[in-house]
Amino acid sequence: MRGRCRTACALVAVLFSGCAPSITNLERFLDSGELDKAVADVAGKPGMQAELAALLLERAARNGVDVEVSVRTLASGASPGRRALERLSERGTSEAARLAFVALHRTSAPDEDNLARYLADDSSIVRAAAAEAWADEVKVEALRAMAADPEPKVRVAAVRELARREEDESTLLRDVLRLDPDARVRSEAARSGPALGGEALAALKDALRDPVLGVRMAVARGLAALETPDATARLADLCASPLDEVGVSAAAELCRAKGKGCDRLVEALSAQSATLRQTALLHLDRARMEHRDSLVAKLLDDPDPGVAVQAASMLAGKEDHKGAAAKTLRRVAASAAPEARDALFLLATWGDPDAQKEVAIILKQGDEEEIVAALAGTTRSFALLGSFVPLLADGRERVRLAAARAVLTASTPS
Repeated sequence: MRGRCRTACALVAVLFSGCAPSITNLERFLDSGELDKAVADVAGKPGMQAELAALLLERAARNGVDVEVSVRTLASGASPGRRALERLSERGTSEAARLAFVALHRTSAPDEDNLARYLADDSSIVRAAAAEAWADEVKVEALRAMAADPEPKVRVAAVRELARREEDESTLLRDVLRLDPDARVRSEAARSGPALGGEALAALKDALRDPVLGVRMAVARGLAALETPDATARLADLCASPLDEVGVSAAAELCRAKGKGCDRLVEALSAQSATLRQTALLHLDRARMEHRDSLVAKLLDDPDPGVAVQAASMLAGKEDHKGAAAKTLRRVAASAAPEARDALFLLATWGDPDAQKEVAIILKQGDEEEIVAALAGTTRSFALLGSFVPLLADGRERVRLAAARAVLTASTPS
């Protein structure tokens, strides 16, 4: 009798320990369409909750649903996600299987034939993932071809890698800076600085007329990378002009490299424009400013809710300012501002019990958009895992997938 008990107890332990038999059990429920039973089977079992979430994302990717986001989530580092990626990569040659292969081999490029095959894949998503993962393994000739790929993400990866190589690719990079139709690619070329060659300064000055603000801001990074007196003088000119977003970027670069321009960056923190104040906030880390936290804390009382929430988010984990930051988030969360929801989600993620209760109510009673937003905004909150799990069986696919991402992420140690 005692032996039979030991055997039965061992079987129960195996079924709910995260080992293969329990996965088979969950797969059986999913195959039969019994999502509710699968969720009930793992409720209160943290290891199995992550396994079920990974299975749902694996199924979604295999069925062509939200493939890129699902695979990226599975690749986040949780072991159930890795097992799901391995199963995906072993099942045929679908887009999901190819993406899973890339995700599994990000730190070790495949052989030359496979590398060429993935970089020439019919799927722009697969090509982009391969380019981002393995650009440093690609020969220069192939990088040049990638710089003309129809997919902007592939071109960004190619430009970034070409700028690192010893070969002179300055003509190509200047052409990209001037002519590429996508601002992300032009911005990457602008940041390459010295790789633009002997005409770099002239090319970057021309790029200050780019119609897209993000490209003009990237020019400041490129000018700083040149490290020449003329480039430094151009940065100083941008700082001296009436402050705008480009001037703030220039001030941050000068402050970082030369210890100059810091006063202009601090000045921007009290600019009349809320957009400029927020831009200055976001550049403090780039500038490596001393007393960064105290400068950020001054904006916790900013009249613009967006600036205040941004300041609070930048003080996450800073014990000296935790109370003040939480107070700001509560103030915004209780307001009618569009940022109120973001403030609530940040509070919940930080462990505020009242905010967590409010988010739990949204997850139970909200409409589809509200639920998906709440899941995305509190994805790192382990305390809300119990509210995430029932949504794995929700009848709406978007909610199920958002819940699966939240469960898998919340179950993964930071």
